[in-house]
Amino acid sequence: MGLNKEAIKIGFAYVGIVVGAGFSTGQEVMQFFSPYGLWSYIGVLLSGLILGFIGRQVAKIGTAFDAQNHEST
Repeated sequence: MGLNKEAIKIGFAYVGIVVGAGFSTGQEVMQFFSPYGLWSYIGVLLSGLILGFIGRQVAKIGTAFDAQNHEST
């Protein structure tokens, strides 16, 4: 498949740090969204898409600046 291992590590770090362990395991999702019934599925999907979009944009900005680490500008 040829996936870059560094990209995978960055992706998991993003999910674990920015999104949070509770969201990535589903615990936070169940506690917050489940009272809303069927609308909860839309909320989960929408929040996942927004968080994914923001993560992608941050990665694109880092690529544009050719950042090698978090201290690079």
